[in-house]
Amino acid sequence: MTALWKLSFIVPYEAAENFSDALEAAIWPDVLAVSMTEAEPGSSPLVKTASEWNEVEAHGAWRIEALYAEEPEEDALREIVARAEKESGAKAEGFRIEPMPDEDWVTRSLEGLEPVRAGRFFVYGSHDADKVPAGAIPLLVDAGQAFGTGHHETTAGCLEYISELVGTGVPLNVLDIGTGTGVLAIAVARLTRVNVLSLPTSTPSP
Repeated sequence: MTALWKLSFIVPYEAAENFSDALEAAIWPDVLAVSMTEAEPGSSPLVKTASEWNEVEAHGAWRIEALYAEEPEEDALREIVARAEKESGAKAEGFRIEPMPDEDWVTRSLEGLEPVRAGRFFVYGSHDADKVPAGAIPLLVDAGQAFGTGHHETTAGCLEYISELVGTGVPLNVLDIGTGTGVLAIAVARLTRVNVLSLPTSTPSP
């Protein structure tokens, strides 16, 4: 697995979006993801805002982090940050580029997900095998890079619909297009004996 590289630095909250936008808009180095988080959670003063969506808004120092698929050129990143400094009037502190541990971060972020109950189905990971309730139809889906763990509203809604529709006497041939884990196709197959075809949205290169 290819290790990721992380750029991080700290800027004032008011300028954080300027720096984040600059990194995301850069053609090179090509960034995978950019995040903005409070540098020291709980330490910044809170001020009320007029926003209907946020009652309070944190100020103070915020950390900008950007992930790259390969080691980025430091000079190129410093140039991007320097332009953002000039435009915002803020100074970036603690500029640092470092390799991330060679781990499957997608799987790590998903492996703690709670089970999902959708209709008659119970979608769970192997670490929650002891939580399967009596009478439920268990669907074991260990977290991975493919979507379809049942946590997204569309997946859960489809599972609920399948739970109500299948088994009502209506003959079905099932086509699951755009599948990730194949959980919807598996759900139908667990309920009845019908033809089920499951296809991804794209075919991987050989």
